[in-house]
Amino acid sequence: MRWPTTVEEVAALPAAYGAHEARLLQLLRFAGDDPARGPEIVASYVAHRYNGFYVPAIFNLWLWRAVGSAIVVSLACRFLVPSIDRVPRRLLRVYTSVERACTLTAFYGTSSSEPKRVLPSSNRFSSWSTYQVPLLIDGILLSIYLVASFYFTFFHYAFLQPNIFFPDAEDAFPIHQYIRYLADRTAILSFGSTPLVILLAARNSPLSWLTGASFARLQVWHRWVSRVTFGAVLVHATAYIILILEPPSRGFWGMFAKPYLQAGWVACIGGNVLCIASWRRLREISYEIFLVGHILGALAWIIGAYYHVGLLHGQRSHLFWIYIAIAFWSVERILRLFSLLINNTPLRYLALPFSTPFFKRSPSAISLEEAPLIPKSPSPRFAEAEGTIVGDGEFIRLRLRLARKWAASRGRPGSYIFISIPGAARVWESHPFSIAWPLEVPLPTSISSSSRSSFASTSSSIVHLGNEEPEDDVAGPESIELIVKKCGGFTRRLCDTVGRTGDLEGAGGRMRDLRIMIEGPYGTIHTFEKERWVLLAAGGSGIAATVSHLADLAKHALGNTLKTDRVLVAWSIRTVETVSILLPYLLRVQSLFREALPSSAPFIDLHIYLTRPIASSSLPKPASTPSSILAPLLDSAEPFLTLATHLGRPQLGQHIDELLNLGSSEGGRVAVSACGPLGLCDRAREGVRERLGGEGVTTERLIYREEGGTW
Repeated sequence: MRWPTTVEEVAALPAAYGAHEARLLQLLRFAGDDPARGPEIVASYVAHRYNGFYVPAIFNLWLWRAVGSAIVVSLACRFLVPSIDRVPRRLLRVYTSVERACTLTAFYGTSSSEPKRVLPSSNRFSSWSTYQVPLLIDGILLSIYLVASFYFTFFHYAFLQPNIFFPDAEDAFPIHQYIRYLADRTAILSFGSTPLVILLAARNSPLSWLTGASFARLQVWHRWVSRVTFGAVLVHATAYIILILEPPSRGFWGMFAKPYLQAGWVACIGGNVLCIASWRRLREISYEIFLVGHILGALAWIIGAYYHVGLLHGQRSHLFWIYIAIAFWSVERILRLFSLLINNTPLRYLALPFSTPFFKRSPSAISLEEAPLIPKSPSPRFAEAEGTIVGDGEFIRLRLRLARKWAASRGRPGSYIFISIPGAARVWESHPFSIAWPLEVPLPTSISSSSRSSFASTSSSIVHLGNEEPEDDVAGPESIELIVKKCGGFTRRLCDTVGRTGDLEGAGGRMRDLRIMIEGPYGTIHTFEKERWVLLAAGGSGIAATVSHLADLAKHALGNTLKTDRVLVAWSIRTVETVSILLPYLLRVQSLFREALPSSAPFIDLHIYLTRPIASSSLPKPASTPSSILAPLLDSAEPFLTLATHLGRPQLGQHIDELLNLGSSEGGRVAVSACGPLGLCDRAREGVRERLGGEGVTTERLIYREEGGTW
């Protein structure tokens, strides 16, 4: 490679070199009266700029071009092929193969949602050695990204011998050049991908809006891009430590001698905190550690990186990427703050005399507040909420009334919200929950008194966290409901609070308000009113997504826009008592369907899979069974559902085949949706993948939607 040897040639170099003519002239002063030394200085300077700055700048440019290309391709797929019906039949098999590979096939193996373990299960550290396998298309693209990142980090260097700045023996590998170029290159690479890391992690990510990718799918990319980014940071720090400690040096304390070095260490520590806090097992043990670690680590990384570069003379042009990252982060936080403000402040306090696509004017109630009881009024200062302990005490049902009426497009099936409790010791906590009962679902005009009393007997206790006495167990069209499982941290404290309140005041008592802030809703909307056959697979609290779909189908039945003939629900639970979660929702849905279709045949086939033995030597036999809990629905003269109880894991493949056979004989497409444990989502996805493409099964007959999420 020929290197420029004059100032004029340097001035003509592309801007990506970041060459500074003033800096070069300053270096040329060291040439003195030796005319041969000037060209060597110029060539050495250009070699440094090329290897350390130009190559990574071009890599960053192509990285963002690739992101732009992915957006364009995704938009083309979404707008040019908006529905299967518009795909020419000749291309349907091709389209099915592409869909199968892009959304259903794991990169290797059959598991894409559930993490795999590096160490055997018998090893006590196996749970700390997990990793997630991406989908095939994501795995291919990620492999290209990882290989390209590795290559342009450690290879593709053009050395100059002799080099004025980094002298090495001419017959030996230029180790000093390599280490210095490696240190600078990794810094630029990490800067260029920092905005992408933030963009992929954002709840309001435009990548999700533009590509239609789910939050869980973007998280896979977020984790891998983050690992590459902060891996480059570690290489950058290690390379500079080697250079600083090389004699003659100031020793260990020389690494902290200057302010820009101190800022660099802050950034490096912040990046490591981010990586450690995101460890899957740590997230499972304590979501709070993950959340706080990410907030503090991100602040340390951004602030430290800004001052690390800003304090270096002549390097401020590289702050461009930091400015972009700060802009992405700030806009996303502003949008989240706006969501909190809109969702949790009555309209009259904002004095906004208009409606927007995101909300409508309404005097309805808002989030929950720790405050004295407020007189009953149609427009209270604080919202009411009701918490109901159901089953064996491991679940609660939260009903929330909104500060203002949402637009009809929000809060539909597939949506989830984040809730937090301001004023609590852990004010930073914000936890996601799927919406179980969506908005805009009309109230049933009647639910039999026997059904009501039966439901009351199946609930452990009912706790009212508001200022209104409950009229019945029917939600309003301006309220949403959540199903919360008692796991640990936030959810355990929430369930325990509801339980203690019920013990103190008794069922049906008037309680103080509980202040809950709502952020969202987020998520990708999936509806199945146009599908003739629907399989809804759920596990545990994942039944929230199933309930949301059933309510949405009932709403369409009332509007005479429902084309669905049958819904098969496969629900995996541990204990029989958990069935009581579903009863009030099925009563509501039954009433709505009876109003729309008075003489209809059973609409729901409910298959309950018990993964824990009903009775054993160490477990007492339960006093109730699924059929006894759901008796108000099964004892009807015209039963709304059929019930089957099984032991073990759901046999989703058999259920898919059953619906496909109905589709073959009677026509119509089968839609499969899964929400719950990651293993359940993998089995549902794999069941659909195995059947697509075989025996003439195309996306015209079978589709899959996954609503499981990872955080």
